[in-house]
Amino acid sequence: MQSDVELMKDLNLDAYRLSISWTRLFPEGRGNQINQAGVDHYNRVFDTLLEKGLRPFVTLQHFDTPQALEESYGGMLSMQFVEDYAKYAEACFEAFGDRVKNWITLNEPHITAWFGYSTGILPPQRCSAAFGNCTIGNSSTEPYIVAHHCLLAHAAAVAIYRRRFQARQGGSIGITLYAKSYEPLQNNSKDIAAVQRAHDFEIGWFLDPIMFGKYPTSMQYLVAHRLPKFTKDQLRAVKGSIDFIGLNHYTTMYVKAVPKPTQPGQIGYPIDSQSLQTAYRDGVAIGPLVNGHNIVPRGMRILVNYVKARYGDIPIVITENGISQIDNGSLSRAEALHDVVRVNYHKDYLLELVAGIRSCLYYYVSIGHLKA
Repeated sequence: MQSDVELMKDLNLDAYRLSISWTRLFPEGRGNQINQAGVDHYNRVFDTLLEKGLRPFVTLQHFDTPQALEESYGGMLSMQFVEDYAKYAEACFEAFGDRVKNWITLNEPHITAWFGYSTGILPPQRCSAAFGNCTIGNSSTEPYIVAHHCLLAHAAAVAIYRRRFQARQGGSIGITLYAKSYEPLQNNSKDIAAVQRAHDFEIGWFLDPIMFGKYPTSMQYLVAHRLPKFTKDQLRAVKGSIDFIGLNHYTTMYVKAVPKPTQPGQIGYPIDSQSLQTAYRDGVAIGPLVNGHNIVPRGMRILVNYVKARYGDIPIVITENGISQIDNGSLSRAEALHDVVRVNYHKDYLLELVAGIRSCLYYYVSIGHLKA
């Protein structure tokens, strides 16, 4: 860990995003006695980062719900998860909030709901037969239940932080969402509307309740009775429960409108939005495909401008962006380190991010909110 932090310092980084492992602090996921060895470990991490001038951005839950909670009551499918997560978050604020000033409640809850409970790619591997190779699950209802509980858990943690810790610790708290950028496959009204639905069923699934106090209209209509309802008290807790938005952005896709499925058993999150995502238009890729992601730098600018236009002046933090390089054993170390594709990826995406920031500044100047 020490040498890794030294490398980050040598790169002139000023912040480092990491996650706390829930079971390092509470091996059984719950209880009143915190594991001191886990606390000591993270104390060393945070102290080392701060000694080198690196601000920790700490994610409380990053795809790692304790197995004991899964076995005890079904994990995120139960409202009990909300209570246990809130107690875990409170213990983290208490133990580390004197040094951690940037908290992220959940990482990509949309991915958890989609891949964990709709297609079964990720744990706990639950889905309907039509959407994956699972032995148990319901892709038409469970993703929405899980996402609902994630929102309530997020709101509960934020309420505790704001009530007990924020004023004296001086930090901020937000949520990180996976966010692609989208373009209509064809420039027609149906595909343009499908682009909005693609956003609604991804980041809108979480940001609309947080910012507007309700699920997106398209989700209310298309998911209907399968979409959980908030109580008045829950809505009061959820609405406004972020100081910043974290975005994990990698790629952009074309979107095509598709009709509502008519076959029995085909109802489920993957197709509820009636929007088909594709990387190809007329046989031409939207951008070069490298290790599962198409490289489309303009998507960064389009995305941040979309979030700004829809959700207003909440600060945006890009919490993930980049591209991996597979080592298949054929490259020497020198060849592997000559990663021009990755260097250009970061350069081009950052340039588009700057363009997005400048377009927002130009807007404020044009309406007189800022002096040129």
